[in-house]
Amino acid sequence: MAHQTEQAVIAERTRPVSIRWGAVLAGLVAVIAILWLMSVLGAAIGMSIADATDAELLGKGLGYAVIGWMLLTGLVAFFVGGILTARASGFADTQTGMLHGFTMWAATIVVMMILSYWASLLSSIPALRSSTQLSMLLPMPSDGWMLVPTVVRIHARTRPLLPAC
Repeated sequence: MAHQTEQAVIAERTRPVSIRWGAVLAGLVAVIAILWLMSVLGAAIGMSIADATDAELLGKGLGYAVIGWMLLTGLVAFFVGGILTARASGFADTQTGMLHGFTMWAATIVVMMILSYWASLLSSIPALRSSTQLSMLLPMPSDGWMLVPTVVRIHARTRPLLPAC
């Protein structure tokens, strides 16, 4: 009795890898959330162990501890975000997972650069008050920058709130 084997050729259709932007967005949000949470945790730990009047402690190694914590925070956040992005992409191969992870990394860097730029703009607004033109437009209370009273004051200068009788 002869044993007969049958062979079939399975042709795979190759299609370009499409990026699942939902997975990239999920990883991006996870990275930013983990960075923020671990930074707050590090600040709380640092505030609890550091004495601002102890210059010897500040000079000995607190700066190195802060740098180490920042590096650990970035590594953990991007690792968890990359794993989440690769898993959420829905593809089983490592090449596509790495592509999604790299895309998440690049998008996170761009978003963080934009957020830091906006933060620097917002933090520089009180410094702009020194110019005479802007100080006439944006009268500020003596205790610092407050947006709502400024808007109310600008509105009050342009026209009265109640019409004259």
